[in-house]
Amino acid sequence: MVIGRLRYKNGFLNGLYDSFYIFLIMVAAIVVFTVLKKNKIYYFKGIDKKFIKSRNNEISHILQDYKNNNLDDEASIYFEKNSIVFNRLSKLQIKECISLIGNYIDENKEKYTIANYLNYYVKTVAVPVIITLAVVFIFIKILSYRPPIEVSEKINIKI
Repeated sequence: MVIGRLRYKNGFLNGLYDSFYIFLIMVAAIVVFTVLKKNKIYYFKGIDKKFIKSRNNEISHILQDYKNNNLDDEASIYFEKNSIVFNRLSKLQIKECISLIGNYIDENKEKYTIANYLNYYVKTVAVPVIITLAVVFIFIKILSYRPPIEVSEKINIKI
């Protein structure tokens, strides 16, 4: 029985540890790429994403006006998929630009009710947490599973 258990640990868990190290290497590569990337990206998150999608043209116009009035030819700003990409801008310029867009959003967005916030947080926080906990629970159950021991013994019956 011990031999079977050792084979189980060495075979399955070693493969699991190898996969974990590969995952860590990939995460480290993504972090290094993000840090070394020269473009700075601002992502719109939260409950205002829908508003941002519906007002894509207006936000692009605000960015273009800011670029035309405040930036040189080397710097660029563009808006795509709920994010603004800043290329060769100073931190002050980025802060000014985001402030302009924030003011536009605050002036034009609808007032949210408690139901809107509750719905948003259930979708973005509660459901992913429940799914994650279920997956972790199932994974732990799979790792701790031990098949039932079957004891069989040859019995000689004399008649």
